[in-house]
Amino acid sequence: MKRRPALRQLSREHHGALVLALRITRAGDATAAARVDRVPASPELGPLLQRGLAGIADACERREFGRLWQDRVRRLLLEHGEDPAVFVVRESR
Repeated sequence: MKRRPALRQLSREHHGALVLALRITRAGDATAAARVDRVPASPELGPLLQRGLAGIADACERREFGRLWQDRVRRLLLEHGEDPAVFVVRESR
């Protein structure tokens, strides 16, 4: 799948996270899920993503998208990393 240059790094990061999640799931008799909807994104993120995907975001908008995206990832991992409402690991039967 072809990616826009501005989204390539983000795509690589997502791929890495998905591979890690798959490894965790296969590591034992457990299933894991991340309920990222429990940690709201900035309301500005959606419109900036749309502009980036459409290829019309300027450099300032791309930087702001990256800043907001990384802030959400930081909040997910550092503020909610131990939150069972966000990250769910269940033993398989």
